[in-house]
Amino acid sequence: HSLYNVMQAILEEGDEAIIPAPYWVSYPAMVKCAGATPVIVNTEEKDGLKMRPDQLRKAITDRTKCLILCSPSNPTGMVYTEAELKAVAEVCIEKDLLVISDEIYEKLVFGVPFTSIATIAPKFRERIVVVNGASKAYAMTGWRIGYAAGPKEIMTAVGRMQSQSTSNATSIAQYATIAALDGDQGCVEKMRVEYAKRRDYIVGRLRKIPGVACGEPQGAFYVFPRVSALYGKKHQGKEITGSNMMAEMLLERAHIATVPGSGFGADDYIRLSYATSMEKIEKGLDRLEKFVKELS
Repeated sequence: HSLYNVMQAILEEGDEAIIPAPYWVSYPAMVKCAGATPVIVNTEEKDGLKMRPDQLRKAITDRTKCLILCSPSNPTGMVYTEAELKAVAEVCIEKDLLVISDEIYEKLVFGVPFTSIATIAPKFRERIVVVNGASKAYAMTGWRIGYAAGPKEIMTAVGRMQSQSTSNATSIAQYATIAALDGDQGCVEKMRVEYAKRRDYIVGRLRKIPGVACGEPQGAFYVFPRVSALYGKKHQGKEITGSNMMAEMLLERAHIATVPGSGFGADDYIRLSYATSMEKIEKGLDRLEKFVKELS
């Protein structure tokens, strides 16, 4: 809800918001709900599915209001480096853009440091809204606690928006979040280490499946393999026409739950989560291998 409130506060009809793809499914819809237009920038595998500054510059018009950035990324798990964020920030400073930085997965990174764009250029902080929450790092998705920090004028407007909609999170959820933030963080590190093990396993298995290409995510708890090489093939006479059909067939015929890449603006891919037990990951990958072997 924090992201939605921020976009309601800063966007209006006629504005444009730049969104690198693959993106979290709700970003474009949230922009449209504010009356603005999402401008999608398609990233490339050679860049780790991260937006280059020249791509950002090319997408900017006189109507561009903000950039929506997510690092670590949902769905790709890729993390922007400090150098990459500096390059993006320089363009945003030059063009006087606001940045909405979704950092919900900041504590779940593997082998790389997490950097917030808000730390890159102190003077640029007045143009940045950082959004975070308890859902991912503390496995508290059902508690519905998110929060944001940004310039006073924007955050005052965000507060007004919320006061007329959901008002506030329940006191129970607020106290639970205080306990999470102030308590021993050892459980977070234990979870991060376990996620890293699951990531290594799932990436290794996926890379051995013919027709599946998988980068190594640096954060979050998703893999985003490219499966477009399997499009056009058939399973028991039914053709795979894209990621929607792929996800549907995997669910109905292999009993694997995935998310089609089309919802993330990347139809060549599907998303798998490793926020589950290793036993279920192993079974799921066994079923995926069997499904692919049966294609003709």
